[in-house]
Amino acid sequence: MYKLITSEPTSCARYMAVNGKVIKMLFTIKGTEIFTADARLGKIAENALIAGSVTPTSVDIKVGEATEADLLAAQKSHPGKMLELEKMISYMKACKETAKEAAAKAAQEPIRVEITNAREVGGTGKIIEVSRNGDGTIAAATVRQV
Repeated sequence: MYKLITSEPTSCARYMAVNGKVIKMLFTIKGTEIFTADARLGKIAENALIAGSVTPTSVDIKVGEATEADLLAAQKSHPGKMLELEKMISYMKACKETAKEAAAKAAQEPIRVEITNAREVGGTGKIIEVSRNGDGTIAAATVRQV
């Protein structure tokens, strides 16, 4: 195949704070390429675009949660964005601390349990034992006969 028009793929990364997390977006853009069967036809196609094929521009976007390692690597490869990335790292660390504090607080607060199927559980002489997850939410409830 004879390339009439070609372009190299271009990639870039962007970071954005969303709901307490830093999101990493990777963009890869591959431009249009035009090919023909041979150089002689290529010259003809170059002048009149009669023979050949055209592929459209392709954009590949990947979005995912960024890690601190991603942001540190981006600082090394893009020194011009050092301040922006440093802010994202600080934001990420602050959100992690806030989440830990919220989980610790939730684990200390009492749990409100409402029995919606009391008839199925039975009458008197029973105890319902409730256990929590690490984040303070209900993990399991066990009914025991007394």
